[in-house]
Amino acid sequence: MTNLLISQFNNKNKEYKAPFKKNADGFDNSIIYAHNNIHSTPARGKLIKSSIFSAPAIFVKDTIEDVSSLKTAIKNGKSDDYKLGRINDLSLKFGSLVIAAYLFTKKNTASKKLMELIGFGSFLGSMVIWPKLFIQIPAKLLHGIDIFQEYEDSEGRKKKFFQDPQYTPWDILTPEEMSKLGDKLNVPKGITNRSDLTKEKAHKIALQSNTLWMLSAGFGVPILSSFICSGIEKYLPNVVTKPLRNFSD
Repeated sequence: MTNLLISQFNNKNKEYKAPFKKNADGFDNSIIYAHNNIHSTPARGKLIKSSIFSAPAIFVKDTIEDVSSLKTAIKNGKSDDYKLGRINDLSLKFGSLVIAAYLFTKKNTASKKLMELIGFGSFLGSMVIWPKLFIQIPAKLLHGIDIFQEYEDSEGRKKKFFQDPQYTPWDILTPEEMSKLGDKLNVPKGITNRSDLTKEKAHKIALQSNTLWMLSAGFGVPILSSFICSGIEKYLPNVVTKPLRNFSD
């Protein structure tokens, strides 16, 4: 767009036969040169640094934002792709909780009632634990790269850095951060286009890891959830009946 406007302006100047004047550098003052007017703007996005201690606070904040987005969508009847995706996650959690609550009322014993809620919690927990434990951590140990790194864009929306294979926001990283990433990926120093090779290698690792996640989640999440439920179910009767015995005594 900038080049088109400059071209039209220069053509108009030629039509009006503007006087030809050279400046000290030998350029025509009546012509606008694109290289003097095109400048890159600084990135307004930022990486999100989180830890196991900040995870609960981030979860609560995200849930509040999702509920707010749902209320806005219901009230105005409008939303965007990002908010619809967030609402979909919220609907999954809420729908699973409703089903677990209904089954809770249909069971007779306290332990069976609790297992319905534990099953709901273990399934959602497995959806979070599986990719972190079997995809993210091994990739970070082998390659030194966090494939599930999140960032916040200029509009405050939180996304995964390698979420879209067609667009990766590399402009967020400073040259120092890009150099450190190259060191982690064992990209040789001093070679031509080291930054481009670093991006290509990181993109390849992220794409392979995400593909492995999609292929393994279908059987990995139910298996992990069943192990969690099986382990808890062994000790649940004692946990439930012991307080009742103490109360009766």
